[in-house]
Formats: sequence, structure tokens, C-alpha cells
Amino acid sequence: MDLFKRLGLLIVFSIITNHSASSPSSIHATSITKEKYQRHADQSLHSTLVNIDDRLRTIESIHYSVKRHEISLDRILNKVESIDSRSVRMQTILEMKLDALSQAIISTEFKHEWLLNQLRKYESNQERLSLKMNSLEVKLDDITQKTQLSQESFFNKIEDKQDKIQYKINELTMITGNLKQQSSSIEQSVNKTNGDVMKRLKEIEQQVNRNDELEKLTVSLNGIHSHLNQSDSLWTQNDGPGISKNEKMIDYIKGEINAEVQKLGNKIHNMYHEIWQKTDNLVGQIKDGFTETNQTQKIIVDDLKNLLVEQRDSENFIDLSMDKVLSVFHKRLNDIQRKLDNNFQNIASVQSLFLDSCQRIQDDESDLDTMVTEVLEKILDLIINRTSTIEKQSVELLEGVKSHNIQITRLAKDTKKMVMNLAEGISLDHKNLDGSIMDLAERADMITTVVQEMQDQMYEWNDTSRKSPNLPPAKKCVNCDNFISYPSLDFSDMSDSKNKEKHIDDIRNLDKVHYGQGVVKVITEFAQEPNITRVNSSSDVSTGFNATVASKENNKKNTPSKQDKNEIEPKIPSHNESNKTKQEIPEITEEVATQLMLSFIKLIREKILLRDFLNEKLTGQSYQSITDMIQHLKPIKTIPREFIRELDQYDDRVKFDKIYSHNAEPMNYDEAITYDDVYS
Repeated sequence: MDLFKRLGLLIVFSIITNHSASSPSSIHATSITKEKYQRHADQSLHSTLVNIDDRLRTIESIHYSVKRHEISLDRILNKVESIDSRSVRMQTILEMKLDALSQAIISTEFKHEWLLNQLRKYESNQERLSLKMNSLEVKLDDITQKTQLSQESFFNKIEDKQDKIQYKINELTMITGNLKQQSSSIEQSVNKTNGDVMKRLKEIEQQVNRNDELEKLTVSLNGIHSHLNQSDSLWTQNDGPGISKNEKMIDYIKGEINAEVQKLGNKIHNMYHEIWQKTDNLVGQIKDGFTETNQTQKIIVDDLKNLLVEQRDSENFIDLSMDKVLSVFHKRLNDIQRKLDNNFQNIASVQSLFLDSCQRIQDDESDLDTMVTEVLEKILDLIINRTSTIEKQSVELLEGVKSHNIQITRLAKDTKKMVMNLAEGISLDHKNLDGSIMDLAERADMITTVVQEMQDQMYEWNDTSRKSPNLPPAKKCVNCDNFISYPSLDFSDMSDSKNKEKHIDDIRNLDKVHYGQGVVKVITEFAQEPNITRVNSSSDVSTGFNATVASKENNKKNTPSKQDKNEIEPKIPSHNESNKTKQEIPEITEEVATQLMLSFIKLIREKILLRDFLNEKLTGQSYQSITDMIQHLKPIKTIPREFIRELDQYDDRVKFDKIYSHNAEPMNYDEAITYDDVYS
């Protein structure tokens, strides 16, 4: 207010000063009298005061409107603060509820784990019971065997004790009847508990179908919404965005509550489903236990009846043995009954916990049936899909195994046939080699006899020429040793087959021997042609020689010495050198040769690569190429010549590229590998 007053006074002062400054000029200019001037001044002053008063009133009205707006803003701020406090309060309430829900979930999970532990303990106890029952059966079997062994010696004594045994059998039947009654009572109790569980589940289903909790929650939310709408109705038109924000916040809170409730419902449904399955399994196991006990009782009764019929000879032994058996049997039955009672107590406690959990589920959740049906449908769909895929895969695996077995049998048969054919071929080759060696030995013997006869005849001719000097020179013949240094052949060790083979290369085939008028013509083939020297003349003799003999003196003078003969004789490889070359050839067995041929067949069929074939080291070394292998295998006798020819005809470059282009293909053993493929 002070500010507006000062502003008004300043405006009045400025108007007065302006008027006083302009008034002298108007007086001088218009020459009006003082009265008129005074009147005019009063009028102007009055008008200015009226204007100032109007302006002040407008300013006051503006000031009042500003105050009013400030008050409305204060109200809006108060409302916003109240909304914030309410939202904070709602948030704290929601957090508390969520904490309570999480604690409830944790407690349910803990109880579920405890139930699982109890079920595991029950399963372990059941397994122990089954093991003990098995041990009892084994012991009973041992006892029956012992009684059967002793039946021959105690047959006559059993007749006197039939009445006692019959009495004991009646007691056993009474005991079995009691056991049956107990088992029937246990079954009735189990059926009763199952009926109670089903009734409880039906009640839960009815309450879930009613949707009481959901209706209560919707009513409470509607009350909150109406309360907020009532509080918001007092606001002005400018508060519209705040209302929409509150509605969005309420919708968001509802969505979160529904999501949490659905999660909790899923967890509780899963727990309920698992507990239901466990109870079904427990019931099935109990029924199996009852059936097993009934079977063991029947077996015991049958064994006792057989003992009564067969063994009639033991007086004291059977009594003692039966007393022991009955005592052991009673103890075992009492133990089993006690354990069954304990197990049923555990089952009753588990069922009570299950009913408590069902009660909590009923109190906390709704719409469980629809969720259960959806989950079960999804589980069934998954199981059906997985079983269909597993069946398809199993069928495919069975077909593959059958085809693989058929292929293996075919391959085994074909390899067996191939090995038999190879063995027969190798045996035939050995026979042919033995025959050829014998033929060569016979030919060598014939050649040695012919050469010896020729030498004898030459010596005879020399003797005749010496004894008859009057013959003409053209008809005289000189010993060829004077002109030719022919290599001497030693056939002293031809008895051994190995030495025969060594001498075969040194023998020359003598095709024709002609005698006539002092001329000897010897034609040789497959032999190196030695250089032959002659006295007082030089001539080369290739396939034969002609000599005219002069006088005896010339013969004596011109006969070469032993050193000259040694110089004239050509160098022929000795037996030791030939043995060395033969020793350098590696020895390869027939099995290695067959393996080598099989690997070559695989190479032709592109089952292995060329580098793998060359690096197999079946012969003791690896090769750089097929030509190296051929050069190494040619002198070996166990390798067939046809196989060498096939290796020679093999094209390295084309097959090498083809193998590298098909090295990723799988091996196929459908085709049979035979020995005839080597000679294709």
C-alpha cells in the first residue's frame, strides 16, 4: 500500500509542476484575466485529481485481484501438498503391502522347501524299507534252501509234528488276517484323507469362483477413487491436469497390484501342483508297498505249505527253525508296522500342511482354475511337441543303426571274400614262382653240361692239332682261350636253390654251336659284348670269332700271360655285389601287400586322400609321389605286377584335384570292395 501511495503522490507532483511550467506562457499568450486563469486552473486541477483518483482506484482493484490470486495460489499449493502427502501415504501403504506379500511368498517357499525335504526323507525311508524287505526275502530264500537241504535227513520226524505246525500255521493266518485288517484300515484312512482333500479343493474352487477378494479389492479401490473425486471437485478449472495425473497414478497402482497378485498366484499354483503330485506319488508308493507285503505273505504261506507237504522228518530241528523263523518274521513285521505308522504320521503332517497352504491360497488368490488350466494346457502342448520330436529322432536313429549294421556286415563279408581271394592268388603266385625257379635250375644244369662238353671238345681239338702238325693252316684250330678271355662260370654250388637264383643272371643262352673245318661259331644273346684282343692285330668280335692257326712257335710266343688275361677280361658283377643289391631290397609280407592294395582301392574310390595314401608307411617309408612308390615296389616279388601297372596308369594330377574337391564327402561303405577292382 505504501508503494501505491508514493506512486500517486509522484504522479500528482509531476502534473502540478507541468501545469505550473506551462501556465505563464498561456497567460502571456492569451492575455486572460486572473479570474479566468484561476478558474481554468481550478478546473484543470479538478480534472487531474479526478483522473488520479480513477487511476488509484484501478490500481487498488488490481491490487485486490492480485491478492485474491495469491490466496487461490496458496490454496492450490496446499492442495498439491495434500496430494503429495496422500501419494506418499499410498506409496508407504503399498510398500508395506508388498513387503507383507514378499514375506508371505518367502514363508510359502520355505514351507515348500520343508515339504520337499520331508518328501525326500519319506522317499529315503521308503527305499530303506524296500531294501530291508529285499534283505528279508533273501534271508527267507536262504532259510528255505537250508530247510530243503535238511529235508532228507529229517523226513520221518516231521510226521509227529504236523499238528504243532498246523497250529502255528493257524497263528500265522491270524497274523496275516490282522495285517490285512490293518492294511485295509490304512487304505480307508488314506481314502478318507483324499476325500477331505478333494472336498477342500472343491470349497477352494467355489470360493475362487465367487471372486470375493477381488470384489472387496475393487470396492476399496472404487471408494478411494470416489474420495479422490470428491476432494478434487472443490478445485477450480485450472486443476484439470492434476486430476488426470491422479487417475493415471491410480491406474498404474492398480496394474502393479494386479501384476503382483498374478505372480503370487502363479507361485502358489505351482506349489499346489507339486504338492498334489507328491501326494499322488506317496499314495502310489504306499499301494505298491501293500502289494509287496501281500505278495511276501503269500510267498511265505506257500513256502510253509510246501515245507509241510515235503518235510515230514524233522522233530526238533523243524521246531527250532520254525520258532526262529517266526520270531524273526514277527520282529520284521513289527518293525515294518512301526515304520509304516511313522510314515503315515509324516504323511498326515504333510497333508495338514498342504491343507493349511490350500487355505492360504483360498484367502489370498482368485481365478486359480483358469490359470491352472492354461498352465496345464501349455505343459501338455510342450510335452506333446517334445515327445513327437523325440519319437521322430528315435525312429531315425533306429533306421540309421539298422542301415549301419547292414553296411558293416556287407563290408565284413566283402573284406573276407577279398582276403580269401588274395590268399588264393598269392598261393598260386608262389606255386608259379617255385615252378619257374625249378625250370630255370634245370635249364642252368643243361647249359653247364653243354659248356663243359664244348670245353672238352676244344681241348681234344687242341691235342689233335698238336699231334698232327702236317695239317694245313686253315684246318688247324687253336684254343679259343688264346684269343678270347671269356668269363669263367662256377657251377659247383648249384645244388642250393639260392645259389641257382644267383647264377641265373650270369648264364648266357647259347643258341647255336656249329663245328666245321676248323671254324667254331658261338652266338650269344642277352649278354654284354666284351672287347677281344688278338696278337699282332686288333679286331672287334661281336657275336662270333674266326681264327686261323699258324705254327706252334707263334702259338707259344703269342699266348697271353695270366695277367694279360685278367686285363683283357671284362668286368662282370660278382656274386657278392649281386647279393648286396638283393639285400638292399626290403622284404614285404603278403599282409602288407594286401593292405597296400586295399588302400589303393580306397584312393581310387576317393575315400582317402593321395597324401594319406603316400604317408601310410605300410612298406616302412613314405613317398613323395606315385613314381617313387613304383620304383621302390618294382623289385619286390610279393607285390603283383598288375598292381604296379595300375599304379603306373594312375593320373596324379587329375585325381589329386578331384580328391581335394571331394574331401568333405562322407564315407560310404554300401559298395563292396573286391579283389577284382585292383585289376579293373
